[in-house]
Amino acid sequence: MLQVFAEQLAESERRPLPRFPARSVSLPVRFPGNVTAAVGMRRAGKTTFLQKLRSESAEGGLPLRRLPYISFEDERLAGLGAGHLGSLVGEYHRRSPDSERRTLGAWRFDEIQVVRERERFVRRLLVSGQTEIAVTGSSAALLSSELGTSLRGRVRRVLIHPFSFEEILSFPKVFFTAQRFKLTSEASGGFGCAKHRQAQTATCRER
Repeated sequence: MLQVFAEQLAESERRPLPRFPARSVSLPVRFPGNVTAAVGMRRAGKTTFLQKLRSESAEGGLPLRRLPYISFEDERLAGLGAGHLGSLVGEYHRRSPDSERRTLGAWRFDEIQVVRERERFVRRLLVSGQTEIAVTGSSAALLSSELGTSLRGRVRRVLIHPFSFEEILSFPKVFFTAQRFKLTSEASGGFGCAKHRQAQTATCRER
């Protein structure tokens, strides 16, 4: 398990962040002293939203080693409980320069709902200070009730909807150069990955 944490921390530190399309959300997405919980249906773009937050922090000057991203969908982490996560924080500190050992960085936890008693771990990180936390989960009820109760109102939920048509149009133009949209049926939103595949299919057909 420690090896998995080490691999994910190393990957989040060395892997360049691609450009992500902006999402239209009606509320702020960062809440100092609170947990940002991105919730919504599967494939709506929650993971991309987390990576977008990392990208913005990196553009603001925070090094990638201070922006750890952990995905709990890794099958090697099956059966994980809050008690196992102390080794994750320990590995993060081990990899950090001495000058940063007292800081916890800006943590991004993807699909945290699979971790038992996750609210205890999140609370421990939050009350330690000097950290920013964002989490995702597929169940809005699960995240809002358990984390909200444990953290006494310090969770701020950001609801991620499937892409609107306006958001789809903000994708890189290569997605649509060969696509001829018809306002009667094709000018709609949806899931980003599905729209990308539709555009690629149309490109192949036109060739």
